[in-house]
Amino acid sequence: MTYVLGLCQENVAAIISDNRATTGRYSGSNTVLKSGILFPGCIYGAAGNATEASRFIRACNRNLAEAPVAESGWDEFRSLAGGFAFRKHTSFEFLLATRHLGLPRLFHFESSKSMFRQVHDGFASGSGCRILNDSFLRIHTAQGPSVSERASKLSNLRKEDYPYLYCLLLMERIKGVEVSDLERAGIGGYLHFYYQTAEGDWSQRPAVYLIHSCRLQHLWVYRVALEGPALIIHDGDLPRPAVLINGEGWKGLSEMTESETSALGRNLVARSTAGSEYYFCGLGFSEPEYRGNNLIGLWREGHQMFSPSDGGKVSNKVDQFIRHVCSTKSGHPNSDKPQSDS
Repeated sequence: MTYVLGLCQENVAAIISDNRATTGRYSGSNTVLKSGILFPGCIYGAAGNATEASRFIRACNRNLAEAPVAESGWDEFRSLAGGFAFRKHTSFEFLLATRHLGLPRLFHFESSKSMFRQVHDGFASGSGCRILNDSFLRIHTAQGPSVSERASKLSNLRKEDYPYLYCLLLMERIKGVEVSDLERAGIGGYLHFYYQTAEGDWSQRPAVYLIHSCRLQHLWVYRVALEGPALIIHDGDLPRPAVLINGEGWKGLSEMTESETSALGRNLVARSTAGSEYYFCGLGFSEPEYRGNNLIGLWREGHQMFSPSDGGKVSNKVDQFIRHVCSTKSGHPNSDKPQSDS
């Protein structure tokens, strides 16, 4: 049970994933990383049986670490997948973005059929499609300018930054009023992404998502950062930062003692917070009727556009914007609303 979204706009591909793990019919936890760099030149997001997917990920790590980022490297991967002994009764799916064939392309892989097919921008996989696809379709369209183009023109965003906007819209759902229903359906946690261009593969930079409830007059603050193969989460409802480590992507993890893994976690948290600024900050709303009033900000050259501060407080700019949105009965303020500086 999961949600994985593949995007490819203006020659920038991204794989967005939640981190919900279903452990029973109505229970689970937000503790699993389902995305990463599979081998040089290829990023992935996995849906389906996590154990079976992990078995294949380890095989890729062992056999493709030195594969060239060229068509021959993609052929090596296809050959490995074609000869792998997949278990049909515990199948999984991959969403892949590869630059082995030149500009990034998206592929969908089904282990039960050992079958690859090229897919389009905005292809989603996992049990969350039925529930969440309408959220990203609110800004995503196959007609007209892409989200990347529109964000660049309207908000001066770099083309590589557009996946943050999809994450913000999905965080409104996953951390909004539907949170319980979504988590029972196996979708939840914290949205994060990997992206690639023709030049390389990268994890997202540290981001802050602010989700406000107009009815409760409460603001939730979520800080999400990827550090190596680990996801670091600062959640105002958690007593300390959460560290989720992708065991398949961290060589030697299985041989570490408990004290060594604890030390590793502390080191990762320190590294993720070493910088004083978060790259992306976005404001969304818990209740559906207030959505569509998102505010975004970026840091450039050390200038802080807006951000949460200690104690979960926000800048006057964000507080003013929230009050303006909440004061409108329709939930859609008119054109004189405060604008983002980004």
